[in-house]
Amino acid sequence: MPLMDNPKKVQITVALVVLAALFAYGTKCHGEEVVFSGGTTVAHGPAEAIDLSWRFPSEVTDAYWQASLTLVGDSEYGGRQPNQAAAQVLYVDGFGPMDIGIGAALLQNVDRYNGSHANFALQIGYNFRLFGVDLYAQYRHWSNAGTVKPNLGRDIVFVGHRF
Repeated sequence: MPLMDNPKKVQITVALVVLAALFAYGTKCHGEEVVFSGGTTVAHGPAEAIDLSWRFPSEVTDAYWQASLTLVGDSEYGGRQPNQAAAQVLYVDGFGPMDIGIGAALLQNVDRYNGSHANFALQIGYNFRLFGVDLYAQYRHWSNAGTVKPNLGRDIVFVGHRF
């Protein structure tokens, strides 16, 4: 991942900024909920991934809108695939602690996984509490639904903290 290629001073500065942001998000905020997650891609070329999501209540009782920024590290799959950044908007509804979402993702790079910048985003998640901490596990899939080749899709598994 490119962060690790930077000098120690840069790595420490970025880590401090991220910790300060997490502390700020951990206090009372104006949004309904913020989720910070880390994970990995699965199925094709493994890579690290991080995600920051904001949840906004919908008019429907247990549904919400989710806006996310996701960063995925570079990977090897039929050659080197570059880092990927994505902005997503999903409409998420659920059954108790389970969430199911559908929406759109705008990817920074066209790569071997997704042959276009515009993609569909699917998400399945589970909200749970462990040792008094609100957590969220999710499986996310990006695909252009075969509108452009290639269309292998990208699958990511995350575990995160809900603020």
